[in-house]
Amino acid sequence: MKPIWLPFGLKPKEPLADEGPRYADLYERGMAAAVDITLLFMLLEKLFNYLTTRFYQQADTEQLVEAGQAISTATALEHAWAAGLPQLWMLNALLQVVILGAFVVGCQLVWNTTPGKWLLGLSIRRSKDLELPERWRYILRFIAYIPCAFLFFLISFNKKRRGFHDRIAGTVVIHTRPKGWYWVQVKRGYRRLRHGPASATPVE
Repeated sequence: MKPIWLPFGLKPKEPLADEGPRYADLYERGMAAAVDITLLFMLLEKLFNYLTTRFYQQADTEQLVEAGQAISTATALEHAWAAGLPQLWMLNALLQVVILGAFVVGCQLVWNTTPGKWLLGLSIRRSKDLELPERWRYILRFIAYIPCAFLFFLISFNKKRRGFHDRIAGTVVIHTRPKGWYWVQVKRGYRRLRHGPASATPVE
């Protein structure tokens, strides 16, 4: 019996070979994305709140009052449009996306990864030869996030764990640390806590 996810384009996970690149799994990339989103929220929350407030201050107050008092939905939408509310929302959203892109692409241009991916030992590479991508690929990859977000980035994951945004930009995400590296660090940290710094010898 075929797994239920196969009709949606997902492939069953295949055992990874001992040699060759190790492609980042869905949950690893999800964890990295969660770290990145948390950091971006902490860094940019106040700026985005300020921008939103300043944008909406430009709306026509009288038209907004009329929209709130309108009986029908159509009339309310007409007043909201006349007040410039949808236009201001779109401009605000566009500016925030550009700011997010500057942070994300900037990290990728400097370190070839993001803070979340770095924490998990992941790096973005070209899919054909696993070399570092050209700058334009990082930009294209971020732009591709927008339509791919509506597909939850998952639909086209295959044995290389590539999402649609990876396919569009010609990239993959691979591990830069050997398999089991984190477990080695956990055991090393445990020994350090138990016996002191002198015991922090390499763990086989």
